[in-house]
Amino acid sequence: MDVAVPTNAAENPDERRVGLDVGRVYEAALPHLRRIAAGMGLPRADAEDALHDSYVALLQNLDRLDDAENARRWLVRVMVNRCRLHHRQRKRHDRPPTAPATADHDSTPFGGDDAEVVREALGELEGDELAVLVLRYFCDLNATEVGEIMSVPPSTVRSQLRRARIKLAERLIQKGLVDDGT
Repeated sequence: MDVAVPTNAAENPDERRVGLDVGRVYEAALPHLRRIAAGMGLPRADAEDALHDSYVALLQNLDRLDDAENARRWLVRVMVNRCRLHHRQRKRHDRPPTAPATADHDSTPFGGDDAEVVREALGELEGDELAVLVLRYFCDLNATEVGEIMSVPPSTVRSQLRRARIKLAERLIQKGLVDDGT
């Protein structure tokens, strides 16, 4: 999933206007964006489209972003929203998930079949539940950072995380991947 990114102001005149190095901001956010796409089960082609769309959206909204950190958070929010939209559309049309994208840093403690069961269980979660799990555990963000991205208070993030973990555990127990402790 290589995305060509302009890296200097000569290639992108909008950077001079705002003083923001768009290429560097995007490259810095790219590992998180890829983990989000992979964690939320986007097929490779859709993940590439979402990455491209997020970069285009960044260029179109430069006037709203005053520094690199705001731009990074904004990019993550765009990617999460893209993934949630894909998730809703897949559920609405009852399409089975195709092979998800993989993040560069993708590693799993599960074997091949187990990883597929986990992906399936994650795919059965609602968009918001999946988004908070991915942001918290795949992108290593704390509840405050997830709340900023999702536009909810940290306490709401913690509640959503708790509910999502419970639902995920129930699904993994149903699928026989995890022992229910009895």
